[in-house]
Amino acid sequence: DNLRVVLRRVEAYAVLGGAAFLSQWLSPIAAMLANTIPQVRDRGNLAVADTVECLVLTITATQHHQLHLEQQQQQHKQFRYQIPSELVGVLCEMYRVSMRPRESDLVRSAFLAVLCRICALR
Repeated sequence: DNLRVVLRRVEAYAVLGGAAFLSQWLSPIAAMLANTIPQVRDRGNLAVADTVECLVLTITATQHHQLHLEQQQQQHKQFRYQIPSELVGVLCEMYRVSMRPRESDLVRSAFLAVLCRICALR
């Protein structure tokens, strides 16, 4: 239960703080999430999936805002969202867990849904 409270606060700080918060805290948050995934049960992993999705959406919204400002000055060009390298460890751990046959279907589907949404952004 404490994990869910902490993760909700991380989400709130990410949404309210935006790029400034993420530039300072993304690396330690990502390390904490990657270490947390194999050590918690279903409810904890579902909360982690929500937090990772929130972080990715916040990052892409920030990138979209920056792109919009740049496009006002330049011609339209192809843009691909960049997922920060700090999140790669978390995403790999989510993939590893989702491929384990003993993991619950709910957690596997939640993790795969987040990974698919990230792939759709690219």
